[in-house]
Amino acid sequence: MRGVWEEWVVEATVPKEVRGDYAIVAAEHVRSQEPLLYCGFLFGALNAILLAWDLPPLLRFWLPAAIMAISVVGLMLRRSAPATEARAIESLTISICVTCTIIALGAVWTISAWHHSAEAVRLTYPFFMAMGVLVTSYGFAKVRRLAALCLAVGLGPLAVVLIADGTGFEMICGAGIFVSGLFVVLMARNDRRFLVELLEHRQRLHRLSRIDSLTDLPNRRALLEDAERMGLRGETMRLVLIDIDHFKAINDRHGHDIGDYVLCAVADVISNFVRQGVCAARIGGEEFALLGEAKDLSALSGLHLVETLRNADMPHGDQLTVSAGVATGPLKTDGDWRKLYARADKALYEAKADGRDRVVAEVELAETPDDPKKTDRTQAA
Repeated sequence: MRGVWEEWVVEATVPKEVRGDYAIVAAEHVRSQEPLLYCGFLFGALNAILLAWDLPPLLRFWLPAAIMAISVVGLMLRRSAPATEARAIESLTISICVTCTIIALGAVWTISAWHHSAEAVRLTYPFFMAMGVLVTSYGFAKVRRLAALCLAVGLGPLAVVLIADGTGFEMICGAGIFVSGLFVVLMARNDRRFLVELLEHRQRLHRLSRIDSLTDLPNRRALLEDAERMGLRGETMRLVLIDIDHFKAINDRHGHDIGDYVLCAVADVISNFVRQGVCAARIGGEEFALLGEAKDLSALSGLHLVETLRNADMPHGDQLTVSAGVATGPLKTDGDWRKLYARADKALYEAKADGRDRVVAEVELAETPDDPKKTDRTQAA
């Protein structure tokens, strides 16, 4: 049942890739409009009391008082900005319930006041109500179904009553109210489509900003974002830095085009090590990285990668070797990331200084605060 409601609030036609962002943006938009709308409801209820001075007490006082009370409750229930799709759906659900209850009471008050008033002045009430509902619906335009529900609850009964029981002029007014509601629905549809297109464009830009254009691996920025996300889990992390040996010589001998093909071939091999809990990135030039939780990224992954690349066919026709540095530790703060990266980089430097084509793996950082001597060296055989 919950899934059906979520599909109703955030329509199934919204692309899956942006549904979460759409729900959050729509909820924040509605949330930003609510103070003005609830204040408008309070003002409208006060006007209803003043306008209906000759109506029965239920219409003059009690229904407007109920609207005012619910409006105050709505202001008190105003949520903080939603950060997740689930929180956004919850926020929209509360907004739908509160707003539609107020509009339904307003529709009951309007129709009752119209029936109890003299023909010369009774049309004031439907127009008064219609104006408020149209403004409210357009304020919720980014959630098309919420806007349509407001119109259906608030304007539908008015239009039906005016067309069915009104004078000729009132019938025309009822038809006008109905047409006005249709226009708002169409505008809400266009507003929603524009928002979806904007979110899709933003997501494409974000995706492009995270991808290395040559190898299609994530770039350094993506690695930093993934490190921050993974660090929130509180698990011990492992970082493997990989650098192609003598890559400049490959470019000088075979040309930069072949060098680019070599980078892509290396990226393809490294991407085979990506799985749940492990990410890869090209972090610059001929340098790559693997990052993952220690339980998912084995301490022997660097050695396995070095051996795999040494035996792989490469575009330049020669054997390719790489050096790798491995470090393990927590990623709870920015300082932890800098420390982990520095240790892996130091291990990589040692691998190159020891003759390349090898892995240098530092033991877990928690056990080796700053002692560079405590390293495990593995010669790739």
